[in-house]
Amino acid sequence: MNEDDDVLLIDDDVAEPSSENTGIQAGDELYKIKNEFESLNYEIVQNRIRQDELRRHNKTSSTTKELERWLICFFIGALTGAIGVVITVSIEALSGLKQKWLNNLFHPREVESHVSSFVPVLVWCWLDTSFVLISGLMCAFLAPVAAGSGIPQIKCFLNGVRFPKVIRLKTLIVKVLGIILAVSGGLVCGKEGPMVHAGAVLAGGISQGNSLSLGITTSIFEHFRDDHEKRDFVAAGAAAGVSAAFGAPVGGVLFALEEAASFWNQPLTWRIFFCSMTSFMSLNYGLTAMKTDLQFGNFSAVGLLNFGKFDNSMWYYYELPLFVLMGVIGGLLGACFVQLNKVITINRIHLRPSRLAKTLETGCIALLSTCAYIVMLYVNPYCRDETEDGPAGSAISMKEFQHLRMNCGPHQYNTMSLLSFGTPETAVKAMFHEPYDFFHSTTLLIFLPIYWLLACLTYGISVPSGLFVPALLCGATWGRLVHILMATICGVEKISDPSVYALVGAAAGLAGTVRMTLSLCVIIIEATGNLTLALPITAVLITSKAVGDLFNKGIYDTHIHLWGVPILEWEPPPNSELIKATGIMSKPVVGFRSVETVRNLYNELASSNHQHNGFPVTDANNGDYQGLVLRSHILLILKNRLFYDPSRPQDLLSLTELRSAYPRYFSVSETGIEEVDMDKLVDLRPYINKSVHMLTVESTLESIFRLFRALGLRHAVVVDKALKPIGIVTRKDIARFRAENEAVHRIPIDEFRQSHVYYD
Repeated sequence: MNEDDDVLLIDDDVAEPSSENTGIQAGDELYKIKNEFESLNYEIVQNRIRQDELRRHNKTSSTTKELERWLICFFIGALTGAIGVVITVSIEALSGLKQKWLNNLFHPREVESHVSSFVPVLVWCWLDTSFVLISGLMCAFLAPVAAGSGIPQIKCFLNGVRFPKVIRLKTLIVKVLGIILAVSGGLVCGKEGPMVHAGAVLAGGISQGNSLSLGITTSIFEHFRDDHEKRDFVAAGAAAGVSAAFGAPVGGVLFALEEAASFWNQPLTWRIFFCSMTSFMSLNYGLTAMKTDLQFGNFSAVGLLNFGKFDNSMWYYYELPLFVLMGVIGGLLGACFVQLNKVITINRIHLRPSRLAKTLETGCIALLSTCAYIVMLYVNPYCRDETEDGPAGSAISMKEFQHLRMNCGPHQYNTMSLLSFGTPETAVKAMFHEPYDFFHSTTLLIFLPIYWLLACLTYGISVPSGLFVPALLCGATWGRLVHILMATICGVEKISDPSVYALVGAAAGLAGTVRMTLSLCVIIIEATGNLTLALPITAVLITSKAVGDLFNKGIYDTHIHLWGVPILEWEPPPNSELIKATGIMSKPVVGFRSVETVRNLYNELASSNHQHNGFPVTDANNGDYQGLVLRSHILLILKNRLFYDPSRPQDLLSLTELRSAYPRYFSVSETGIEEVDMDKLVDLRPYINKSVHMLTVESTLESIFRLFRALGLRHAVVVDKALKPIGIVTRKDIARFRAENEAVHRIPIDEFRQSHVYYD
């Protein structure tokens, strides 16, 4: 296939694949690997063209290239922080206007009790539904891949899979506008996850020095136009997104290492940390400049999600077993969340909804969410007094909290308002910092199951939506319930502050859902600014992940497998040491001689029987394996009509010309080859990657897997003892082998070897 996500012959709705190509059957969870997902080529092609280019370079050019890498990382971090400022300020402004309008409708100044009319309720439903419908329309019709948090898609890209249209300018625009409208519309989602996707898109665009979407083509950063270089910058962008979201530069680096990138080295670590720190500072300066209640440049706006100050964070040693038990609860609830959301997603796939149906679904979920908020406000019987400076006894300022009096008397407000009327970030902060007696257990018991179910329904619909905040809020809610229970049994003076229990519950809830440990621990510690809680948080995260893994995979991995993406996980399949290369390789191999006719090249590239991206090249005389040549290079040779004539010196493409069409390569029909050219020859020897990795018939799947996982290989040729190519292994073969063998012994291994087709 062509080397761009634009030209894949798939539907725009790839963000939610249909049941036809996911392989999901009734009562049968076989995740069939989809051929439409191309692999990226992280391997550096060591051919004669590249070697000649390197010989012309000197130390100065290498230093300049390294400085450009740092400059690109600076721009990625700065612009990611700026995107975070735009999202935060826009949501606060839009939500503030909505809340102020609804407050005036619910509580007119001349009336001392709540309005009995249905008008405020209808207006509330209309506003939320309208916001979310606009977000859903943009996602469904303009950029379907912008739906969700974007973390699974970026994880696929950094693992070595080209996810169609995931790193596009249009995707970024829809992502930013969509998340602003979705959060302002009251959906159970957060803006932190989409920040990771936004940073990755910015990285993928800036590092290329041009914009094909806008028709802007320059020679700036042209030596970074390959999958290998682009991967490193996208990893930096993902880390910058985490840093901006939580105010956690180190956590961003560890997130890119633990959850995203499959390749790492020391220089890359420093560049990504620099990028994360730049994003952190850019966001701080931007928010302090835009908000009148903050002093410019004082670094008080630490991230999009501000956990607040945990001043009273002491805990007792005898509470550690209880925290571990909370980790078990978080793992169980997280596994239930993943399983329920998986069932909902599978049913969405089976229904194969149209774009209009996806948009209408978002509106229905928004309406359902708003109605649930209203019902919770009316059912909740607990109220508190309000003052001119804000809600009495609350840690939330009046600027952060627009209260509602529903079901309460004059000069009072409903305590459910903190949870269901403001933004999810405000609710999380309230859970962390409100006094012990602020939320009654009845209020929390009403809120938790409804909000948890809404989060399950919301994740996966056609709007940008993050999962971090809903998982944190649900965990913090049942964490406070545990604190209330322990205070009733032991006494409030013998246990920690409710903020500690809320934070531990939030960590357990998030880890049980997304199954992160190291990076999540550092993110929480950086967000709270308190190392006192390091031990309980670490114990809870490890326990929650371990318990959740007993039942299913994390939410991101589950959706990746439902999409049929050929992702390579951290560890090889079980018993892979017993499987030889001949057991997983694809055959027969389509290859070329070192000097090949145009006819053979054209026919194989145009063939509908395969879509090879790499072709083994053999010696024209004895058939020995020479190396691998890429489809993109052959296309450029044909388009430039560089035919081989032994009687004169051969014209070769430069390295710049080989990168010129990246990433949107053309089809073979666009090369302009005519019938008169078919019998001419092409010399492939200067373009062969002779430093390519080879596999022997005795290579085991375990060693093959680690080779592909560590180096980001796309394909490797299997040779016999006489160095003759007999098969080829691609990352899809490895991923398909795991999927087929995890499908509960339904397909015999011999049948599997004979049935699958080489397609990388």
